[in-house]
Amino acid sequence: MVQRTYQKDGGESASDISEGRSRLDKLADEVAEASDNRSHLQARGSRAVKFALLFFSMIATAAQFSPFGLAGWGAVGVASAMACLGLGALLLFTENDASTELATARRAIEAARAVAEDGGKYVLENDRFDMEVRRLAELHHALKLMREVAENTLLRPGQQVVEAVTLMMRAAQRSLLLSLGFDRFEHYTLCVYVAESDQVGKTELRAIAHIRTVDCPLEKARRWPIGVGVAGAALARGHEVVVPDVRASGVGSLYGAHLQKPADDERYVSIAAVPVLIGSNPAPWGIVCATSDRAGRFDTIATRTGVQTVEALRALAGMVALAVSATSRPANSASESLKVLAAVQAPVEPPALEKGPRQ
Repeated sequence: MVQRTYQKDGGESASDISEGRSRLDKLADEVAEASDNRSHLQARGSRAVKFALLFFSMIATAAQFSPFGLAGWGAVGVASAMACLGLGALLLFTENDASTELATARRAIEAARAVAEDGGKYVLENDRFDMEVRRLAELHHALKLMREVAENTLLRPGQQVVEAVTLMMRAAQRSLLLSLGFDRFEHYTLCVYVAESDQVGKTELRAIAHIRTVDCPLEKARRWPIGVGVAGAALARGHEVVVPDVRASGVGSLYGAHLQKPADDERYVSIAAVPVLIGSNPAPWGIVCATSDRAGRFDTIATRTGVQTVEALRALAGMVALAVSATSRPANSASESLKVLAAVQAPVEPPALEKGPRQ
């Protein structure tokens, strides 16, 4: 039921993230050290040049008033030339190329960008994993609540199946919706249909319980003839039908012309229908169907991470089948009925989920 490979899209693990951060720290230290050395060197060179300029300016000023004649001026010129040569050598030593520091800084920026991208993917993967765990927990909680309703049904001979199914869905409504992944801004429906014959003997589906964002009385809910719509197709085939996006090319029209409504294209985009099978009877007793206005809400992709949303429909279909069997049984003692329930509903344990180390 759960398929999980805890690894980021780029194929790197949490240890790679830690290693990237270590590289980034090392490069940051190299950049800081290079910048400090360069700043100190430039400061010393700048002070030396300023001092020399001031010193030789004073000498040149004093030489203008020298009483020693041309010979004195020549000596001053030679000394000034030697001083300028020394200052030029000093500037040549201190004014080194900054390309090395810039290259180091560029590598640091590139490493920081790579770590940030990988870290973002890792956080998103963690969030997706946490969401899947919550959905799985809600699915098992829904099974627990519906099982309790089934136990009470077994202890109440004569209870009608419509009442039992309605109580199941009402008791587990919150957990069912969360396990299906619905959010508060989503238009969705969750319906249980029973297959019955119409006035001319043709089989059709009639809604007996539902949860939906736009409320509708059960008696006004559309009836689906066998083979019409996703629910009707599941009834005709005897197995589940999942349509990730009815607007995709090749899906074709899923509604009869007389059943189509103006808002259908917007409200019913992703649809899944699961048959309710009783015992060894290959003909479905009815259908559990869910719809969403979000494309891809329901799918059966084998590589999908986590719990498939259609899994909640399978669980509900199984519990509806249990309720049907319970309400159709002859009156038995409470202890015998509970033994039947224990045999039909095996204990459900959540599968082991492997998760990578968190940062």
